[in-house]
Amino acid sequence: MRILFLYPILTKRHIRKDLGEIPLFLSRIGHDVEILTYTHRGIPSEYIRSIKLVSIRGRLPQKSHSNLFTYLLFSVIRDIQMVYMILRGKKRFECIFSYLRGSILASIILKMLKNTTIFIVKLDSYPSLWYTSKTASGIVRRIIGKLLFRILSRISDLLIIESPGAKEKLLYLHPFLKQKLIVLPNGIDTDLLKNLTDSVLPSSLVSRGDIVLTVADVTPVKGLDLLLNAFRRVEDRFPTWKVRVVGKIIDVTYKTKLDKLILFYNLKDKVTFTGELDGTSLVREYMTADIFCLPSQHEAFSMALLEAMYFGLPIITSNVGAAEFCLASGKAGLIFRKGEIDELASVLEILMSNKDLRVELGNNAKERCMKLFDGSTLISKLNDELCKLIKVRKR
Repeated sequence: MRILFLYPILTKRHIRKDLGEIPLFLSRIGHDVEILTYTHRGIPSEYIRSIKLVSIRGRLPQKSHSNLFTYLLFSVIRDIQMVYMILRGKKRFECIFSYLRGSILASIILKMLKNTTIFIVKLDSYPSLWYTSKTASGIVRRIIGKLLFRILSRISDLLIIESPGAKEKLLYLHPFLKQKLIVLPNGIDTDLLKNLTDSVLPSSLVSRGDIVLTVADVTPVKGLDLLLNAFRRVEDRFPTWKVRVVGKIIDVTYKTKLDKLILFYNLKDKVTFTGELDGTSLVREYMTADIFCLPSQHEAFSMALLEAMYFGLPIITSNVGAAEFCLASGKAGLIFRKGEIDELASVLEILMSNKDLRVELGNNAKERCMKLFDGSTLISKLNDELCKLIKVRKR
């Protein structure tokens, strides 16, 4: 099957996420996959060899988060450019795959013009269109969301949501989506992680060592200040423990705030920011850590959380996004209420003081990851859905 993915932006960072992995897995099982994108900066050559990347001519319209009208206008311009590229290419695709926040207008237009094509839309676990804020912006978003999902229920052949909890919430708001909505969690490339692990093991004696690891961009939404505040409350009882933060510095002002906190709490020798890592460097961080902590204020479906589960780390995370689903409501990790420093400090102390519990939760996390979040298995389920849609079309 020829499948076209509509991705306005595809960077090296995206290919570790569902945006990059779904096309790659579908390509591996024999589908002819293309990605239409404005930019594909830093994409590894081995990825490009598996999937054809088609660049859109012209400048990518930039988002304006401060002005909803400007953001919508830029989105319309971007999607019309994508439609023009597809129609000009005169290629026939059996399936077009898009994301709710990425290129949904382009999908709607293409569906109207190419009614025989299968259309699949992937939804985030908790997109902002679902919010029930009573502000003017919130009201506008709800109106747009209701209209958008009504249109999606008519033009799409399949809607993908990432967790059972997200599905339940979406159907409560829009029950008319029931017939087309399926749960397909994000998955990870376990074969790749195994190969990277094997390449790390011979090079050094890897052992875990009193490290609390977080893999997240340095930005306020990731809640790193909460982790530092919680850690300083318990570090005097655990003098050998340290914190390592792996991630790109997105917000320089926030990083400056974190540096001031570190100096104020005298944690300079306890906290390390490594910057963005990937490949064996990232794998080594997972393999040498004792605890993985993700104190985010907001998440959809964290890939770093899945990676930590794969490496058998005991996990502490805030109760956002798909955390409850991933960790089986606390059976495969400890969950605290977002923003609650006291709760975070408490669960940190529990795990730092109890090795047996760390081992138990780590084993549970690893088992759950292999059972539910192996990318190859999940793509087989998606392929089954594609086969069903093709049979319906041939009737």
